[in-house]
Amino acid sequence: MRQYLARATVFLLLFGACGAGEARDVFLYRGDPLDAAGIEVSAWGDGSVRESQEPGVTGTRSIEFNTKGLFSGAFLTWKNPVEIAEPSAISRFDYLLLRLRFNQTTRLGIEEPGLAPNIKGDYRPLPMDYYGNYFGEDLPMVPKVRRIRVILYSADGRAVSHSVPVVHKTTDEDGWFAVALPLAGFGLTAQSNGFPLQRMAISADIEDKIWIGEIRITTDDSPIYVDSLDDQDVGTQDVIVLVGSADAGITSLLYSWDFDEKDGIQEDARGRVVQVVYRRTGTYTVTLTVRDPDGIKQPASTKAQITVN
Repeated sequence: MRQYLARATVFLLLFGACGAGEARDVFLYRGDPLDAAGIEVSAWGDGSVRESQEPGVTGTRSIEFNTKGLFSGAFLTWKNPVEIAEPSAISRFDYLLLRLRFNQTTRLGIEEPGLAPNIKGDYRPLPMDYYGNYFGEDLPMVPKVRRIRVILYSADGRAVSHSVPVVHKTTDEDGWFAVALPLAGFGLTAQSNGFPLQRMAISADIEDKIWIGEIRITTDDSPIYVDSLDDQDVGTQDVIVLVGSADAGITSLLYSWDFDEKDGIQEDARGRVVQVVYRRTGTYTVTLTVRDPDGIKQPASTKAQITVN
């Protein structure tokens, strides 16, 4: 019953120029002292920023900043601009990868109905029956921040911006989350004539303290795959909680649910965790479709049968 695309992972460091479509890693910050890294930091709006003694992902330092919304946070300025979109090397699968740790976290729950992609929302708790050893402890702790915004400034005076949802998984036991923004989402392609990055602004959709442990340009062409859903037998008026699980490397993902395919596939709910109540007996086909926000990768889906007695 599993319907997914196989996972593909590519690890290839960039040593010098590489051809278009090849994997590459261009490190912009690795947790080194800022003086050694050639980076200066300054506040953006009513945010604040400083070098932190907290270790990064691999280095001995990190960058700590405070944000109060999508228009406040931190500026990072490179003393020597770094080319991130060289025409012969860039591909549609190139991402600006940030590894971030968040001060505020919460248990993953049900998204508020009608949450717009660019508006802050909160997770609603699950019904009490699903907490404890039965269900709730299996759900991960995730950032309260729902969206990261980045503006890139080039040495030749261009500015491009993009924002993405925060990925709901940590990348290591120290609580670093991967947040990946496709360069194509910034409008950077092989036709952009390069982009010598000199400055970056970063913010989030709510007030929080955030640590930056690593920044790099990397390639990830691993497709989206979706874990299968279990068929269920339930009663009318039962509250059914459905949890989706999918992966696409570092890519952010959006989860869209249709609870009855007989009236066509549409979005009845969104989010990794959703709930539904069927009020009539019958057999219903649930469809989960997972896609990335920028349409870089092909969507994937899976189905399950819900029998209501």
